[in-house]
Parts: sequence; structure tokens; C-alpha cells
Amino acid sequence: MRNRRTFHKELGVSPKEISVIIRYQSLLQELYNSKQYRFTNIVTKYGYSDQSHFINQFKRYYGISPNKVFKINTTK
Repeated sequence: MRNRRTFHKELGVSPKEISVIIRYQSLLQELYNSKQYRFTNIVTKYGYSDQSHFINQFKRYYGISPNKVFKINTTK
């Protein structure tokens, strides 16, 4: 418990939230750097249960939907 409080005090977020942010940023890098990708494959690769789970988190961190940021083709 003490370590979590120290972690939160120093970084302003919990260890769990940091792991979510790192996972989210890794997924975004892969989406951005990938020439051809299947959105659903990348989302599940990073542990999201489905697209809607990722889209909700994307909106939470980014403020808009991924369709407005990336040209997402979910049919490949």
C-alpha cells in the first residue's frame, strides 16, 4: 500500500493507470507506424477485449474518436 501511495504521489497516477497508458501508447505507435494493418488485430494484440473498449479509452485520452485521427480500415 505504501509503495502505491508513493508511486501516485510522485507520478500523479496509480501503477495500474501507468500500465494502461503505456499499453495505449504502444498501440497508437503501431497504428501510426503500420502501413497495412487490421485494426481489430492490433486492438486485440494489446489486450483490449473488443474495438468498443479501445474506442472508449481512445476518446478518454484523446478527446475524439480514432476515426478522426486515423484512417481506419476494419475490413482488411
